[in-house]
Amino acid sequence: LTKRTVWIVISCIAIGIFGGIAANPLQIGVSVVEENPLIEDIRIIQKTDPGKWISQTAWAENIPTLAGAPTISSLHYYPDFNLWKVLDPTGAKSDIYNRFAHLRFSVTDSDNSEITLSSNDVVAATVPLRDLKILKVKYILSMDNLDDFNHNSYGISFNLIKSYPGFYIYKIQY
Repeated sequence: LTKRTVWIVISCIAIGIFGGIAANPLQIGVSVVEENPLIEDIRIIQKTDPGKWISQTAWAENIPTLAGAPTISSLHYYPDFNLWKVLDPTGAKSDIYNRFAHLRFSVTDSDNSEITLSSNDVVAATVPLRDLKILKVKYILSMDNLDDFNHNSYGISFNLIKSYPGFYIYKIQY
């Protein structure tokens, strides 16, 4: 019994060490995040001219959050009802956003906001340009070029700060 126990313990330790060495997070580390030029630039922007961010990046809504920037569109453990009062003043969609959720935003030049539950834990919200000022959004990280939004009736301008392959950082001027 003692010999078998020793071999079982040795086998378990060997499997644990091999599994730990073979796992990607242990091989790669956090340099993927820490040394990412996009995240570094968001940190610099946030240090020099702090402001609230919104991310229009589909599955990558937490990028500004990774950089330490206050981000509306990110993972919310509890709903921010002050935010939702702006987007859903009547509370008609409260059954959708009253939950743990990943919030994915997109900006629109229409006057209507739209809130949908795109999967069990993902809430998609379309934000009208007029609501950006109410939400006090200063920066947008987007996968889309937002230059077409500069011709709007609200006097809001989107100034491109920097672009990356697949991403754009805009500063909003009201």
